[in-house]
Amino acid sequence: MADTTFEDLNPNIPIVAAWLNDVNSAVYRGIFPTNAGIKGVINGSDAAVGVIGEYITGAGAVVGVASTAINNLTSIVLSPGDWEVSGSLSLIASSTAVISQYTAGASSVSASFGGFQSLINVFPAAFAQTGPISGTPTIRISTTTMITIYFVATVTFSPGTCTAQGSLRARRVR
Repeated sequence: MADTTFEDLNPNIPIVAAWLNDVNSAVYRGIFPTNAGIKGVINGSDAAVGVIGEYITGAGAVVGVASTAINNLTSIVLSPGDWEVSGSLSLIASSTAVISQYTAGASSVSASFGGFQSLINVFPAAFAQTGPISGTPTIRISTTTMITIYFVATVTFSPGTCTAQGSLRARRVR
């Protein structure tokens, strides 16, 4: 009985070996770079609707707020998908007002706070007049339907008045 080679058992081996040599040679010559990765845009354009990287923002007007009331400061509408959402809050108190606490965050329910992981809840050393600009945590929102996301906030202050402005931003991650 003659010796049997691996090529005798699988006659496609030489073809595969030749293809691998061609691919390795192409990688070596730079035709198929090994560090290609996912390319981003370099022209400053936005990702199209429905595409990973789509970016949505919403900024509300500066509004007067009542102490301890929950306020919708802005909202955005998200289409079905997986999103990362965060927001920011700006407060300005009158010359007589002292802010002692504020809470803000993204919520899928109007005038209601979402889970604790979506909120900032701050008890600052009491400050007057120009208040903080605070960012909220980034949260994941995965939806199969169109959904409105609200930026809600409450401020505790006295005496005087306070204004607030909120913004939301969302990026489609898949």
